[in-house]
Amino acid sequence: MKDYCAYVRPALLYAAGTWALTERLEGLVASCDHKMLKYMSRVRWKDRITNEEVRRRCGVEDLEHRLRKLRLRWFGHVKRRDKNSILRRTMEKFKAEGH
Repeated sequence: MKDYCAYVRPALLYAAGTWALTERLEGLVASCDHKMLKYMSRVRWKDRITNEEVRRRCGVEDLEHRLRKLRLRWFGHVKRRDKNSILRRTMEKFKAEGH
């Protein structure tokens, strides 16, 4: 599980803070994560163990929570940039347009 948390999950969520995350994409990433955790835990579909229970047994953070933290971290980086930065100007423009 240490290898999964150290290598696989970061690769799965690479640059997730910058993704235009849709429900479909979030579902695909979560599904992939759940399948890998169940495989490594040797949990079969017929065992009828919930994804939450598998995550608890493995001791890993909920993927939605992790994605939210990554997006907030990216938002903090953009907010701290110089006011003339293209990222900051783009964010302010979208904010002004009501996005």
